[in-house]
Amino acid sequence: MRILSLLTLASLLSMALWAALVIIGARDGWLRADPGPRTDVASFFSRSVAGIDAQGQGAVAFVLIEKGKVFGEHYVSAGAPGARDTLFQLASLSKWATAVGVLKLAAEGKLDLDAPVSGYLTRWQLPESEFGADGVTARRLLSHTAGLTDGLGYGGFEPGTPVQTLEASLTAAADPMPGADGRTRVGRAPGARQYSGGGYSLLQLLNEEVTGEPVGE
Repeated sequence: MRILSLLTLASLLSMALWAALVIIGARDGWLRADPGPRTDVASFFSRSVAGIDAQGQGAVAFVLIEKGKVFGEHYVSAGAPGARDTLFQLASLSKWATAVGVLKLAAEGKLDLDAPVSGYLTRWQLPESEFGADGVTARRLLSHTAGLTDGLGYGGFEPGTPVQTLEASLTAAADPMPGADGRTRVGRAPGARQYSGGGYSLLQLLNEEVTGEPVGE
């Protein structure tokens, strides 16, 4: 029994060590090629271009900005040629831009991260819910803990297809991914963690309401 216990302990320690190595390796990119010194921008750009070309997957627009100026550009196309004005599905890249806008407004004192967002909204409101909307704050929306149950995942719109307004998309998204409810509503008690793409659409609307400017410009 003592030998069996020791073997079990050794196995558990080995598994823990392996898991730690995998996590650290994934975080630090042990299996990735070194792009060179951080100060060697030209080397980083050339290595990045080579990596993009080697993968040869889909269409890519790569623009490297150094100290506020464009250092270099590289475009790869799976179909029609790509360029600066080629439109791409922005997808979740919009999340960090939205978050920056919200945090900037908070830093300027124009937005309270812990106040109900409903107090800032005039164009659209969350539908009535047994949980109410007072617990839906910008801080919780940013961290997907506002209790929204839309489950979005947006599929996007084909070229030439009219894109919904933020209000219409929040009411019932026309492009939900499979399995997504598509309605931005409080389906769980605020504070509950659940991914919500609709929550970030709501933050975009919040940005527009507070600034008076469209988020797309």
